[in-house]
Amino acid sequence: MSAIYVDSIKDKSDTKTLATLSSSTVTLHTDVTVPATTSACEKLYANDVSGVASFSVDGYFDDTKYGFYEMHINEVKVSTSADVNNFLGRVNTSGSAMDGSIYWSASVGMYNNNGTATTMDRADNDGSTYFNTDNTWDIPNTNEQYRRNNYALRFSNPQSTSSYFTCNIHSYGNGHEGSEAYDAWVSTTGVSVVTLSSISGFTFYMQASTSSILSAEILLLGFKK
Repeated sequence: MSAIYVDSIKDKSDTKTLATLSSSTVTLHTDVTVPATTSACEKLYANDVSGVASFSVDGYFDDTKYGFYEMHINEVKVSTSADVNNFLGRVNTSGSAMDGSIYWSASVGMYNNNGTATTMDRADNDGSTYFNTDNTWDIPNTNEQYRRNNYALRFSNPQSTSSYFTCNIHSYGNGHEGSEAYDAWVSTTGVSVVTLSSISGFTFYMQASTSSILSAEILLLGFKK
């Protein structure tokens, strides 16, 4: 392959130098504009939380700009053990969590039960005051220091006031209470929120009131229209 050696780049009319090149740098002409980002995906929010009873991600939606959103909540683990320690959520409107009986859900899942594939279908939320983020797997605690649960929410048009809000949650992990029968699990959950209010964000918390969220890594992405 033959190499091409140049020390400048010009426009088609050969009247303006767009860039000059040296052995180590490329210098753009002042008339050249480089977009701030060329990606359709933008990071809207990122944060790690620890030692909190709940956390909220709010105020980052803009449906005029973004046609689709993803929220990733990874490395979720709690500080205390409890028989019922589900990871729950609510939507926010104007910055506050909505706790009315407006949540419906359906989910399918599977776990490795000591080498046997065991399925579990659920419909936990039927006009509930919260939504389950998975198939009611209990979050790993401090006695399971190497186990974590992970969640990915996908949704669009949260600010719409002409239709009910829906989202899909894909979740997976390797912990449920203290049982080694759940060394690997996966579930998909559909959530429906019966409200015509513009949704501004989410609030997440633990079902067991004595538990605090020991750790969670949060990332919200927006995909441009």
